[in-house]
Amino acid sequence: DVAFVDNQPCLDMFTTRPSGLLAVLDEQSYFPKATVQSFLALLDQNHKSNPYFSSKSKRSKTSFVVNHYAGRIEYEASEFLVKNRDTLAPDLIPLLADSKLGHIPELLPESEGCGPPPPPSSRHRPRPSEGR
Repeated sequence: DVAFVDNQPCLDMFTTRPSGLLAVLDEQSYFPKATVQSFLALLDQNHKSNPYFSSKSKRSKTSFVVNHYAGRIEYEASEFLVKNRDTLAPDLIPLLADSKLGHIPELLPESEGCGPPPPPSSRHRPRPSEGR
């Protein structure tokens, strides 16, 4: 027999909306004046009674702890908001929009000039490898 530790409650702490760690990170990322302290305060408010979460870090005041199957893991949150606000590099947008994998162009927001590529222009001539 292999002992199986059910990690679902810990995963739920990350993924549950509206109070999960990732949902709170997304919410805080929309507010320009949000800080790592406001992010951590919301995590603590939402999860202080959760046995998988601790705001008591031994390393820094900008860390939090997740207790899961791998043990006690400290996450340094000082750059979480900055990294979550990162946008896609402009030179990657046309590459992703032109992807042959159907779901990739659909992931790009059309409102920002992304999304599926425009239809080929009337001057487009197929390459020999494309057929006619």
